[in-house]
Amino acid sequence: MSKVLSALLSGPIGLIDKKAGQVISGIALTAIGVATGNPLLISLGTFQLNQAFGPQAPKAETTSSAIKTERPPRYSAYGRVKLFGAYILYETAQDGTAVDAWAFHEGRIDAIEGWYLGDKPVTRLADGFVARGEDGAYGANDVIQIGANLGAATETAHAPLVAKLPGIWTEDHRGDGVVTGYMLSKPVKAKYYQEVFPSGGPNQTPLAIVIRAQPVFDWRDPAQSVADPLSWKWSENVWLHIAHYLLVRDGKDWQRHFAPTLALWTAAADDADLPVPLRDGGTEPRYRSCLSHRHAGDGSEHKAVKAALLGCCDGWLASRKDGALVPRAGRYYSPTVSIGPDVITAYSVEDGIEDENAVNQIGVTYVSAAHDFNTVDTDSWVDEGDILTRGAIRADDLANQVPSHSQARRLAKRRMAQAMAPKRGTFVTTSAGDAMLGERYIDLLLAEAVGTDDEFVAYSGPAEITQLSRNLQTGAVSATWIAADPNIDAWNPATEEGDPAPTGDRIAREPLETPMIISATAVFSAVGQNPETEDPAGEPVDGTQSTGARVLIAANGPDRVDMTWYARWRVGTGGSWNEREYADADPGPGVSFQTEFVPLVENLNVQVAYSVGDGRLSEWSASTVVDTRPS
Repeated sequence: MSKVLSALLSGPIGLIDKKAGQVISGIALTAIGVATGNPLLISLGTFQLNQAFGPQAPKAETTSSAIKTERPPRYSAYGRVKLFGAYILYETAQDGTAVDAWAFHEGRIDAIEGWYLGDKPVTRLADGFVARGEDGAYGANDVIQIGANLGAATETAHAPLVAKLPGIWTEDHRGDGVVTGYMLSKPVKAKYYQEVFPSGGPNQTPLAIVIRAQPVFDWRDPAQSVADPLSWKWSENVWLHIAHYLLVRDGKDWQRHFAPTLALWTAAADDADLPVPLRDGGTEPRYRSCLSHRHAGDGSEHKAVKAALLGCCDGWLASRKDGALVPRAGRYYSPTVSIGPDVITAYSVEDGIEDENAVNQIGVTYVSAAHDFNTVDTDSWVDEGDILTRGAIRADDLANQVPSHSQARRLAKRRMAQAMAPKRGTFVTTSAGDAMLGERYIDLLLAEAVGTDDEFVAYSGPAEITQLSRNLQTGAVSATWIAADPNIDAWNPATEEGDPAPTGDRIAREPLETPMIISATAVFSAVGQNPETEDPAGEPVDGTQSTGARVLIAANGPDRVDMTWYARWRVGTGGSWNEREYADADPGPGVSFQTEFVPLVENLNVQVAYSVGDGRLSEWSASTVVDTRPS
């Protein structure tokens, strides 16, 4: 009995229904709409902070295995990914040939870059047959034949399938607009079967393809037109992926939703393309994605797909009053909107992080081309100081679908800084709070009795808005916020990039010794002169010099000539570390160097580390607390 799936039994096939799915929100989005349960409250933005507060990024089943179901679900992808397919045909021909076909991707893709049988890469010869492996797998060069198309709007039926299954697979089985592929496996003698099919036969060795996925619209390229998808080009830029998803899958209108804020979309896309230096030399684009997703009309959550894309750039997206979309890349910018006591009617502030909500270790994964496009681990992002202070590890995971361990670690640093923000809370404003709409960062002043002897300041500084809503009856605007860290984008690849997942067998290297701070003392110097001031009687007095502090560090490490020293500091045990390389420090077991100017505080925590010539970084030393206040 034929095993052609029921969805394919009648006439010309569109293997997958191409009706676009709908998506509403993601890590940092929502459109304006009436909030559930309160007809007077509309959401001006639900800006969920990365995946610490939003849905986890989905991972399409077809990135790890082929699936077999009567009605294949729809999948699409961005960037460079490896995809297995959903079976659309599994049959045995009259001559005993096993005939399999799959639907891999809805929509046109740019190219096929590689071929796999199961998890093993193979070479496809010019005639479509799989080259015999060095271990004898796949038999001679005429046993297994594979092929696939690029999913053009009007496709051509696979000729080998038509020839092998006359009357079952016809010229009308085109699969318009769907990337489909096939595998024909000739019968082999029993004594050679295990050698030819080491994984146990065609059903255990499905075809997988490495693709440059769907082309996306880049409005920065004058050769591309939003009205002509055939002019669009492939890209790994995650903001082009986000725009494509909204435009094609969510049905947003270019003129209404994108054109009014195109300068911000361009800034976000340009930011994703910026080169980031790598520890071992060279650069990589700042924000890429390699994401495969199941279409939202097939039962998957809309929020999860958007969360996956925005999670690849710590992205933020909101709607203005006119419906135009406001994107913000994962980068701090100086606020242009200030909110203070003149418009705030109520507020709350939380100091510190409750133990159950703390995050001091984040497990990090990425999609590695060096590991056959599988998801692998890189070094966790760890706050050793917080672990020591709490006496416990508070772990979380970050599984963004990005193609490098460096990007994955950069995103983990941002996530921990947000999750461990030292202050957070809520506030309510008058209708003047509308000025915050479309702003990720604001200058926030939470204070009472300003200008009086009873003045009290609960918070003053930059804040990241995480949720915004407005009462339609009163005009009041309610917001939740966290303290923003202007140094959140600081990145030192030598000390922070970490190591990619290992490949192959390696000779274990001896671990590096952890350095030790012998002494750390404050060194004071004049940093400038204040202008003349007046004494209480109104007479001018001479200006006075300001005092600045540096830290003089003496440390011990191994006796090596390929060492580069680093130091980092922070106030107390919370917040981000400030790091710097001291390339001029002489290598050797003992070293002495002086930091840049540091804050004048009683509890400056200082640590040191070193790297060696092969790129490895030692553990950071234990903290030494320095009082940098002038005596």
